[in-house]
Amino acid sequence: MSQNCKDTPTCPRHQRTWGVPLPVFYEADGKPILSAENARKVADLVEKHGTNLWFEKSDADWAQMLGLPDGTTWRNDTLDVWIDSGVSHTAVTAKRPELAGSSVADVYIEATDQHRGWFQSSLMTSVALYGKAPYKTVITHGFVVDADTKKKVSKSDQTDAGQADGTPAGNAAAKPNEKQKEKDYVKPTKTEHYCEKSGKKTSVHLELFPEADAALRDTALEAQVDELLKLRGVIAQAIEPARQAKEIGNALEGAVTLQLADEKLLATLHGRTEELEELFILSDLPLTAGGETNAKVVRTERAKCARCWRHRVTVGADPAQPELCDRCTAVVTVS
Repeated sequence: MSQNCKDTPTCPRHQRTWGVPLPVFYEADGKPILSAENARKVADLVEKHGTNLWFEKSDADWAQMLGLPDGTTWRNDTLDVWIDSGVSHTAVTAKRPELAGSSVADVYIEATDQHRGWFQSSLMTSVALYGKAPYKTVITHGFVVDADTKKKVSKSDQTDAGQADGTPAGNAAAKPNEKQKEKDYVKPTKTEHYCEKSGKKTSVHLELFPEADAALRDTALEAQVDELLKLRGVIAQAIEPARQAKEIGNALEGAVTLQLADEKLLATLHGRTEELEELFILSDLPLTAGGETNAKVVRTERAKCARCWRHRVTVGADPAQPELCDRCTAVVTVS
């Protein structure tokens, strides 16, 4: 809500840079002009000419089209997003010919946070308009959470840059009997899925999950993964203070020196730096020996790849792709 109207009893403003505009106009002295008649006129004009009409027409244009006094103005305020999506029962469902004009859907499905969002705003507006719920059933699901931070894994995470063409990529096309790698669990594979070349050419939505095969269980690999997950926890504990102190913006901007007290483990990991960077979702990971296992973070000096967003020494190695690393250059280069 804007500062200049916070004490006004009837304040229609909800400021945001996106959303469905509020069909509210203002007299020359700033008094709001809000009526159902004007709202319907605006809706009819937008339905006929498209949503850009609101922004393309001037104050004078709108005053003329709606029959409002000279000097009338409009603003960039928008509807609350939940009201916007909450009337989908009328804007979408009721207009589906196969539903014979019914506004009631068989099922609404979304995450648990929508109990105070879409589910609720849909219910409130539908009861107000029709006296009934807009759905027969509501299904809610939880979130996939990060094993270390316990935060939900989102598609908007930094590592989600790159390819999104809807086809299986990288290990998504692998056969279930191929040897798995330490990094093959949810989050570290995201960069590979987005940034490597596509696998099969059919849609990922047409693929089937492989059947579980108990014979493929590798207890030694599981033990290695347990050790690596512990190290990932150590790294996460070092990254968060650096991020809070604004020394780095995210983990990919850090050079993380991982000191290991276990010399045997260090020897096992020797020569696998690039693989470990993929596993821990890092750009720069020097390994050293020391009396205790810990991690220290400074800002990396490596350049950032414009495609995968990792900071790698190979960025700009190919003059034809000065902003890309070697992996992304290989993917985008047409042979």
